[in-house]
Amino acid sequence: MPIDPADLSREQKDKSQSSLKKEGLPKEREILRQEIKALEARLEKVKREEQETVEKPREEERIPTKEKKIKLPEERREPYTPTPEELIKEEVPQEQEQPRPTPQIITKVAQIQKMAPDDQVKVLLNIADKKGVSDAIDIARYLGSAYVLDEFHDKLVAKIQRELKELYREE
Repeated sequence: MPIDPADLSREQKDKSQSSLKKEGLPKEREILRQEIKALEARLEKVKREEQETVEKPREEERIPTKEKKIKLPEERREPYTPTPEELIKEEVPQEQEQPRPTPQIITKVAQIQKMAPDDQVKVLLNIADKKGVSDAIDIARYLGSAYVLDEFHDKLVAKIQRELKELYREE
């Protein structure tokens, strides 16, 4: 059970202090002084390392040159340029739902789907001549055949090129 120093008389305090000195209190003080010096040395080492990391510029702030790397001030850095993938994501709109076909388109699609693919392309070219290219394209989309749509596109482009060549030959 520890003794409370407030309970001791002055004479008892003096006796206990003198006994501590005799028992090797200076040795303990010397050990404590050595520990303090070691801790102070470690503290200095940590402070130096911390200061070096603060003074050292980060790798991303450096620009490589032939002789040495130099750090550019903040205002001289190149502006951010997005990668091609980022540009593609921004510019390509999300696919929109196709508008519902009109009843006329539905009946034409039903009639054309019964035909062979080459005949479907011929019918689409006739529709493009009579009703317009946009109507023929709408019907071709709703047919659901990539082959028919591609063939229709190829033949329509070839037909338009022929007509343009003839038009410019006459002039």
